[in-house]
Amino acid sequence: MANESKHAADYSIGQLELNLQGSESIRQAVTSISATKNQYARFTKAAHDYSKPVPKQSLRLALDPNGNAGAPSGQTLVCRGTAWIDDVEQKVAVFRTN
Repeated sequence: MANESKHAADYSIGQLELNLQGSESIRQAVTSISATKNQYARFTKAAHDYSKPVPKQSLRLALDPNGNAGAPSGQTLVCRGTAWIDDVEQKVAVFRTN
């Protein structure tokens, strides 16, 4: 069974960040993120790693249009990918506070 979470395409970046944090409380560390669609719906899919516990609410999500956003002070890059933000596919970077 895949260890994935799925999130609605119409979420704002803040709503998606909160949902990803909630998913981490159950599924542990986000390892990748991608904007996905099938014949029925669009959604953001995040892969998780059960073996990597993470501090509660340490995940941060940022728009990364050029694919080169640097980690803010006190944070480290987890992954880059795509996500649906307000029904628009966007490049994003996922960070974690140290």
